Amino acid sequence: METKNCIGCNKKYNSYPSAQRQYCSHQCHFTHTTNPMLGKHHTQETKQKIAAKAVIRTGTRNSFYGKHHTAQTIAIIREKNRKGLIRNCTDCQKPFYAKRFRLTHRNTQYCSNECRQKNTLTQGTRIELHIRNYLSQLCIDFVKNNCITLNGRRFYPDLYVPSMQLFIECDGDYWHGNPAQYPQPDIIQKRSMERDKHFESLCYENGFKLVRFWESDILNDFGKVKEVLSHHGINNTTAS
Repeated sequence: METKNCIGCNKKYNSYPSAQRQYCSHQCHFTHTTNPMLGKHHTQETKQKIAAKAVIRTGTRNSFYGKHHTAQTIAIIREKNRKGLIRNCTDCQKPFYAKRFRLTHRNTQYCSNECRQKNTLTQGTRIELHIRNYLSQLCIDFVKNNCITLNGRRFYPDLYVPSMQLFIECDGDYWHGNPAQYPQPDIIQKRSMERDKHFESLCYENGFKLVRFWESDILNDFGKVKEVLSHHGINNTTAS
């Protein structure tokens, strides 16, 4: 996290280094970019006209005034508020209940974490695509973002080469705490580093191999990446 100054109100706020934020809040962004009344004020006469046209929907002006829901309708409303609504999973089309307060959240498109991971992780990051393209050029069969369970815990490694029982992780410099660039990791980086160490130990315990590449090495020194992969048997002489 780093401290920035809002270009709208000059208020200080915290933001991630990778986030391209310029304003401290959505309200501040709206006020200083899309509000046509910024720096202007209504006259007293305009305010009176606006107040006269405003419709107060209370009492007899409310279209539902004097009416009441039936007992059946009340029961339906309570059931929907308690359980939510039935939706079909975007991936497997299985019906599931989506909680009422999460209907606008993107995760409610899927019935389970497996379906969500399958559809949101397949595109891959820029550094993952570099490794994928290289493996494809060598005709190496690999699986991307496949769910694996080790000692009762699920992981989603970036790439897996079944013929060599090799996992390949493409680690972002910030999110995984590259010590060359972040000698003093923050709390997010520490959590990622602990999770990475745990996954590495489980791989070796279960007979798998694991190799990690930093984002800066993939983008700036891909020759080094090729050497490491060649050491694990992935080179021009390898056939699928």
